[in-house]
Amino acid sequence: MMFKPGAWCFPDPAPFVQSCCTLGFACLKDTGSLFGHSCQQLQDSKLNYTFASSYGECKNKVAPGDQCGARRAARGGVAAGASGGAWYRRGGGGRAPQRLPAGVVGCGGGGQCIKWNTCANTGPWVNFCCPDGFSCQPGSQDYRVWTCSADVTAGPPVDDAAELLQYPPRKLPEGSCTCRTDANEERVPTACPSPWSTPAGTDQVATPIKVGKKGRFYSTETGQDVVLHGVNWYGWSVGQFNFDGLWAFCDDNFTASTPPCQQDGEIPPHYPYPAIGAAGIQRLGGIRFWGKRTMTNDFATVIYRMKLLGFNSVRIPFSFADLNKDIPPPSTGKTEFFPCMIDPDSTIAWGKTIDPALAKLVADQGLTGKFDFPRYTGPQHPPPKVKGSPQCNLPWSAPFTPSYRGGQGQLNLTMCNWYLPQGPNVPAIQRLLWQVQYVVSQGMYAVLTFSSARDPEPNVASPQLFTRNWQNLWRMLADLPQYKHMKGRVLADLATDPSRWGCQVREFARAAGAPAGSQWDKTCAPAGASGPACAPGAWLYASAASAIHAVDGDVPVLIEGMGQDQQRGKFASCASGYFPGLKWGDGFITNGPTVSRYNLSNPSGMFAYEEFKKIGPFAINKAAMPNQASAGRHNTPAASPLCTAPAETCPRASVVVSPHLYPASITGVPAETEDQDDEITWKWDISWGWKSLGLDKTSKGEALRDVGLLIGEFGAADGGDNGVANADTTSYSARDAKWLKLLSRYLNGLSWQNGPASWMWWSWNANSGDTKGIVGPLTTWREVQWTKIRMLTREFGLVPWYCKYVSSEFCETVTWQ
Repeated sequence: MMFKPGAWCFPDPAPFVQSCCTLGFACLKDTGSLFGHSCQQLQDSKLNYTFASSYGECKNKVAPGDQCGARRAARGGVAAGASGGAWYRRGGGGRAPQRLPAGVVGCGGGGQCIKWNTCANTGPWVNFCCPDGFSCQPGSQDYRVWTCSADVTAGPPVDDAAELLQYPPRKLPEGSCTCRTDANEERVPTACPSPWSTPAGTDQVATPIKVGKKGRFYSTETGQDVVLHGVNWYGWSVGQFNFDGLWAFCDDNFTASTPPCQQDGEIPPHYPYPAIGAAGIQRLGGIRFWGKRTMTNDFATVIYRMKLLGFNSVRIPFSFADLNKDIPPPSTGKTEFFPCMIDPDSTIAWGKTIDPALAKLVADQGLTGKFDFPRYTGPQHPPPKVKGSPQCNLPWSAPFTPSYRGGQGQLNLTMCNWYLPQGPNVPAIQRLLWQVQYVVSQGMYAVLTFSSARDPEPNVASPQLFTRNWQNLWRMLADLPQYKHMKGRVLADLATDPSRWGCQVREFARAAGAPAGSQWDKTCAPAGASGPACAPGAWLYASAASAIHAVDGDVPVLIEGMGQDQQRGKFASCASGYFPGLKWGDGFITNGPTVSRYNLSNPSGMFAYEEFKKIGPFAINKAAMPNQASAGRHNTPAASPLCTAPAETCPRASVVVSPHLYPASITGVPAETEDQDDEITWKWDISWGWKSLGLDKTSKGEALRDVGLLIGEFGAADGGDNGVANADTTSYSARDAKWLKLLSRYLNGLSWQNGPASWMWWSWNANSGDTKGIVGPLTTWREVQWTKIRMLTREFGLVPWYCKYVSSEFCETVTWQ
């Protein structure tokens, strides 16, 4: 990979072939550059002129920036850009004009123009040559003067062109949303609404946040601490082109359905005897509904349920590979775009999103309906009528027949997800941008996290590609009309579980097939691979963060651990050591004795004051502390001086460590003695706990910069059967329950010293294999798994709606085991 002149580069030994810079340039020290180095032009004496071209012989060596050609002749046969036969040397900083050498005639003076073989056109001069890495190019917009200019290519290498996220994104075609489906299940197009054109508007957006003193999130409006209690919701990272589960349904009034459903009577039957009769079906234009409903199948309504449960943020794993693609057509029966039954707010809140134990208490006291609750503020259901579109304006309701519920009431349908872009030629990025905006408009924070199942992953192999993709994504966000309401509410998590990827540099990979594990401080490749494999992880992170901050300097950037966890077999030669019990996104250990004992990849340069000033995006102007002895095992290190001024005046710490925490039941790699709590908490101490308090040191004993903390993922193995049961099926082992309580106590201990800790539970998805989801079963994604909500409420500070509106005492005393 070659970098442009003036671009940041890596000093020797470089992780790439030969050089990071184009020919004629070298990677030299530059205090203003991202990595302390940039591609700078070689001195004239060190330039090479191999000159293999059709320009004739290399009789006249032209220095970079000097004139090598001109446009067609001016009056009197003088080359344009020259005066009286003189020509200008433009690269020498004030050099006097020089006449053409004897025997050499410029274009217009009888010489030959090489490019078009005639002096009537513009081009280089015969027998003039530029040094290697430069060519004769027009030097101004009107092509009056041609000079020796550097040969560079814009963007990543050709191999990565298809991987580069296109900026600006392609626009949405007309009619990219769907007001309903017809009797043949074909979509009826309509215009897409703005995600801000809802009752919420911009009034509900959360306070914007930064990372301030001691690494805590704080409000830029009030200066108060802000805590994120979020949930992971994947789908965009696994080829769904949407959040997963919106397609889920179980036609529980059709006994022949597969998989089988429990018939609880919540969905009115449609076959073979429709609850609205043949007349009702005709009234609705032959529309079909298969047991789908807004509370589980409609994106905006699922966000409403998340808010009801107390979550104020959503972590969104995605893959760059899919964002350039068009959204594929939905498959019949498994689509998230389908007519569905409208669930009233009261049904969602009081019927399905309140702890059943509390609901019973309220009912026993005769207080049902006596309490207020938060209302849905998303896109309207059914969709608005469309002028001039008879199909869009067909009715959405029909009365029940006398044989169903005695003819009382009516069936109320809508079009689930009608407001989301879909249809032919719709770029996937446009749907994701809509959804991110909507999450923010509803008062929640969005955490975008790059995640990919590909291995090797081109973005990890190429710092330039990784950097430009993150920057292009943030440019798209910043270009949105309402970005001022998104600023400080969208966070970037640069890479999910980076140690799991193989890594290739294309110059070697084709021949060697060289995978490598991502390491903090070094390149690595398995035994037998020739040459380096990839840039150190700290460089990948720093370059991507710098690119994001070039668009918006206040974006909180999250980084995950790498290179210290137990690698897969093919990485063994890359990571000869690992720390017991670390897995996936954990691994920030800088403690010197521990790094040495286990031969760990060392991230000290990522966090040290002096080292990190060289890589720009996280730089703060504070001198390194004097060397101090590294802390010994189980000894809390001495505190580093901390900024005690108001948060907004402290040095900005824009980086947040975001470990992923799971017990051995999921990772399969226990700590040295998993049953001893101090072994587990020691692992957390030296990896990220001390860093979040500003108490840790580098491997050399230097003070670390302040960093934020957000637990990006955590969960435990759920042994329940959530296949079809419309119930809470959560089942934790005694060992995992103990682990969850231990983590709770540990985070509370950090909170006493540094304010409440932020976290993201894994996950919302019912189809999350080990942990299962906040909702279940697999058939409907409808039933809240109350054991998990009670645990998060009691142990980790989650505050569901009913804790505020109904009974705080219940939430303070509810048990989950």
